[in-house]
Amino acid sequence: MTAAPMLPDPDAAVITLADAMLATPVPPRPERSAFLGSLALLGAALDGLDAAPGTLDRLRVGLAASCRVNAPTPGSLDPFEAALTRLVGVGVPFDRLPTAHPDADVPSLALLESHRLDADLVPELDAAWFLRRFRRWSGRRFVSPLFGVWTIARWSRRFERRPAESAADEHHERLRTTLLRMIEAHRRPEGGVGRFDPLIHESLAVLALDDLGMLGATVARDAATRIRSVLRDDPTPETPFHSSRPNPEDAGSSDPPPARERPLVLHVDPERRVGTALASLALRTSRSVGDRAATRRDPYRVECRTGADAAEQVRLNLRGVATPGGPATTDPGDPFVTPRPRIGLDLAIRDTLARLGPAIVSPRAATRVLDAVAGIREAHVKGATVGLEFRLHRGDDTVDVAWCLRRRDRNLTALLDDPDPNSRFRHLARLWNLPPGGEPPPIAFLESIWFEHDLHHDDASVPPAFFFGPSATQLAHTPRYEVGAVAVNLHRVVAALDLDAAIADPLHRIADRVAALPTTRTLFQTGVMFSRSAAPIRLCFRPIPDRDGVEELLGDLGAGGERARTRPVLDAITAAEGRAAICVDVTLDGVHPRIGFETYPPVHIASTDFHGSVLDRLSRDGTADAMIDPARVESLRRIEGWTELSDAGGCHRTINHVKYVTRPHRPVEAKAYLALSRRPTPDFTPPRGHDERVAPGPRFRDADRS
Repeated sequence: MTAAPMLPDPDAAVITLADAMLATPVPPRPERSAFLGSLALLGAALDGLDAAPGTLDRLRVGLAASCRVNAPTPGSLDPFEAALTRLVGVGVPFDRLPTAHPDADVPSLALLESHRLDADLVPELDAAWFLRRFRRWSGRRFVSPLFGVWTIARWSRRFERRPAESAADEHHERLRTTLLRMIEAHRRPEGGVGRFDPLIHESLAVLALDDLGMLGATVARDAATRIRSVLRDDPTPETPFHSSRPNPEDAGSSDPPPARERPLVLHVDPERRVGTALASLALRTSRSVGDRAATRRDPYRVECRTGADAAEQVRLNLRGVATPGGPATTDPGDPFVTPRPRIGLDLAIRDTLARLGPAIVSPRAATRVLDAVAGIREAHVKGATVGLEFRLHRGDDTVDVAWCLRRRDRNLTALLDDPDPNSRFRHLARLWNLPPGGEPPPIAFLESIWFEHDLHHDDASVPPAFFFGPSATQLAHTPRYEVGAVAVNLHRVVAALDLDAAIADPLHRIADRVAALPTTRTLFQTGVMFSRSAAPIRLCFRPIPDRDGVEELLGDLGAGGERARTRPVLDAITAAEGRAAICVDVTLDGVHPRIGFETYPPVHIASTDFHGSVLDRLSRDGTADAMIDPARVESLRRIEGWTELSDAGGCHRTINHVKYVTRPHRPVEAKAYLALSRRPTPDFTPPRGHDERVAPGPRFRDADRS
């Protein structure tokens, strides 16, 4: 295989390579598509070079002739070829271009749609269309997944110029966010983008960031340095495209196999024509940046599996093409929805424990967690949220596990025929029994049931805590879910479970104490703490946005004397503009002096920034300096994101809340609650916090040049 020439000047190299290709006959399929794609990208790089008008004109004539010869009818036109040749303004008329269909090549259609928008035609695609096809962004022809990111970013830039459509598209900012996260997902810790073909990956990252308005001077300068280094020192051939070669025995078939079942052909580019063309465009773009800065604080990290070489990457790319589309409806309440495959719970937990690191997860804690997870049945959890609770203070390596039964996750009925043998609730099916008098069954009043396994000991037989929240039926009966309604629900649930009298009688008496509490604040969750020796009832009041409201509630609960301990925590939460949900335990003796503050950030501040701010203030002020561990806090700051773990998808990690616990004669404790969901794609929600765009630099002309 011929090594690529050392061509540190990509602009001059583009002219040389284009002239050489124009003197070469167009090869037959499947090499023809790669040949025309390379020539078209060289033409796009030639556009704007003052030294190459003659070469560009000859290239356009050659491409136009090839399109006429090889695509006599619209039906025979290859979307990939049509999309790339349109970069230099040649091809068939727009009204004869391929249109979107469910199994389309996403990058090619993104390019075609951007050409349509350049011609001021009505958009045929929107952001939601691209988000639904997230796993097909790499396409059927491009090896680098960043080709798909760049083509969609190019479409996004043009779509934004149409305020009537883009302002009404609620998914557009989600798409931009996901594109930015995908670019970051391909960055290497040591610097650079991608694991192979660095010239292509680095250049595409620059072009995509520029189209998204997020290419700052520092990123542009560093990328330009790496691009020049590769041009100068690395002659390795590249593999920009791949295709499927039809089997000879299928030639006469009226129903040939789909492309994903045909032999793959990798199109090696020893002269690095595509990489050189993209490098020329990227370096010109980098020079146009000047001193502008782009800042975007997004702690949510996307990590996709990437190939070490072109062949492995193509296999990963084609997973999305080979995966059948979802059902016609994704309504979780529809019994005809086919469950999507998901990664195993054990795999998600193991990966998350490893990411939290040894500062938080000791070998003993990891063993306890994995043993508890082994006793949780996948058929019960299904696609519901699983939680990990871990300590941010020194001296306690406990990591607890929680999992949820919830109506919207369609797993609430999972325990009807097969109750969890590890739970004291061996008779959960009794919650569905109709009580005397025609009342609805107790389960009608519960929206969700959380099982929380407290793992501060090695005894796996200890039953989990049992939390439940009010259902729509409950709120229809009592719109304000106050302590009186909570007590009624507690009596209802305890009676239905048919517990031993030694357990049930104290719970009924505690429920009466709950009803007598002098507060009208509403609650969102109630817990029966079976893992505690006294089996108290935990009350979780809805978050309160101001400190005065919190202190008023504490006074109503008889905990006003705890203000000396609680005020530093409230000061830190208030300074960070957060909200606090008060959690207290009620026993036969009344409200316990142990008080928990579940903290939640305001909508305009990222979760990791908010929680980091509160923790930093508590440590800085000396309130919890002896307890909070900076190494654990740093692990918390890095934990949010989505990681692809198998062909079935990945694990989505978000901080649900951080709880601060005060109690007499003890330093403040801090516990983080991490929510895990196993999903095929990352979170598309735009990040909260600062988002400053910069004006994209000029690169391609924005008018139809055919």
